[in-house]
Amino acid sequence: NFEQRASHLCNLCADDKFRPVLNNILFDEGYAVVTNGHIILMIPVNEISNLEGYEIEKLNGKLINKAAFKNLLKFDKIVSIDEDGICAEMTRCNASYKVKINFAEKGKYPDYKKVFETKKKPLSKNISFNAYILREICDVVGDHLLVMTPNGTDTIGVSFRGSAAKGIMVQVVIGDDSE
Repeated sequence: NFEQRASHLCNLCADDKFRPVLNNILFDEGYAVVTNGHIILMIPVNEISNLEGYEIEKLNGKLINKAAFKNLLKFDKIVSIDEDGICAEMTRCNASYKVKINFAEKGKYPDYKKVFETKKKPLSKNISFNAYILREICDVVGDHLLVMTPNGTDTIGVSFRGSAAKGIMVQVVIGDDSE
């Protein structure tokens, strides 16, 4: 099952009718990847779930809509994962309920690997970030001590000492370098 803090992944997805693929969580090579076009976060699935390695492998290359993922988190356990989706189960009042959460249709998800390979360049002295987005990233990872590093092309890399999670945020310049 996914831990409840994984619900913060949904808050980092876009809500974009023109780029609907950004409304999804991508599972790839053992990571959950989310972006809204301004930030991107990849976190190892084993850091936000108790899924076994073979179950994580079944998620490889799959997209799940953020609303469907929120629904999945309401269930007690994941029963199975197949090519079409995730079967989950909950027990309430001595009754068992099962549901199949279907994966989203394939779309052209941004090449997140390429984003993490950007060349470094100097940043402006004065930068700004949405503190709520930073908090959401920290909540997903479960660690509120983050390391921010200039990462090139007007971006800041975000990492954590106790996690393999990493992210990139686009900086917002709020002053000029001559100050």
